Amino acid sequence: MKQHNQPNWLIVGGCPRSGTTLLNFILNENPNIFLANEQNLYKTVCLSNQLFYREDHLKNRKERKLSKREEIIAMPTIDEKLKHTILKSKSQQDVITCLFISSLVGFDFPNSSIWYIGDKYPRYYDWDYNYLKKVIGNFKVIHITRSPIMTVNSMRFRSINSKKGLDWWRHYSVIEAAGEWIKAWNFVNTIKDVDKLHIKYEDLCLYPNLVTDQILDFLGTEGKMSANRIKIIDQSIDSLTSKDISTLIKIFPSDLIDWKLSINELSAKYAHISIPKKSIMSLQKLYNFINRVFNNY
Repeated sequence: MKQHNQPNWLIVGGCPRSGTTLLNFILNENPNIFLANEQNLYKTVCLSNQLFYREDHLKNRKERKLSKREEIIAMPTIDEKLKHTILKSKSQQDVITCLFISSLVGFDFPNSSIWYIGDKYPRYYDWDYNYLKKVIGNFKVIHITRSPIMTVNSMRFRSINSKKGLDWWRHYSVIEAAGEWIKAWNFVNTIKDVDKLHIKYEDLCLYPNLVTDQILDFLGTEGKMSANRIKIIDQSIDSLTSKDISTLIKIFPSDLIDWKLSINELSAKYAHISIPKKSIMSLQKLYNFINRVFNNY
């Protein structure tokens, strides 16, 4: 049987409405990259724990009193039973890997010595990062960030359409959307540089060949990625009022509003940003709730 190199894990994420879907499809055009589209790798790992119910049962149950007959025939201990049980430590990582390979790769394995499987999931920063590493081992992250103004504008566009029944998306107020962007920004700045590549959505659109070469260099793999999916970047702000923009200017530093510095310069200068106070967000939610109630009458 022909031997194949084991795949590496890759996660693509960022704040919702930041270009993760575009990046995912560009990456999947490379013959050595196989990414699921929002499978939710972390949830899949958590659900896989149910496969090892017998191990959990044996480890968590109390020793019971044996009958005389059982004592005579030397009933096996829990440790002995565990030797004949499917164990997480020996099987869970392989189970997850096989799930992704069977669905995304099949039997046509790439010939490259370095190749990747993984998941595109915008809000990966809500996962238990350390637990995921414990189960699947080390992985790389490509995090894409779009300007906060344009991201919030896009989130509001979908929220407004959802309210009209034209979309299924969840509702985000301006402050909630800004808080989501900040949460993603703060998280990616905690990841070690060796394990992540942080790129701008705008750079991907304006300089696709440069950014895709940067991605291939980061991953250390071969092949090309087409930029045919990338269209002219749209910078029109059509879902924010002047009041909304004033709110965002108060929340974000001017450099993030301008969005002209490189992503590395911005990350170094603003490694952590304060999320809008919960009290403000709660008032915004109450205001939205009251509006919804009155609009139903």
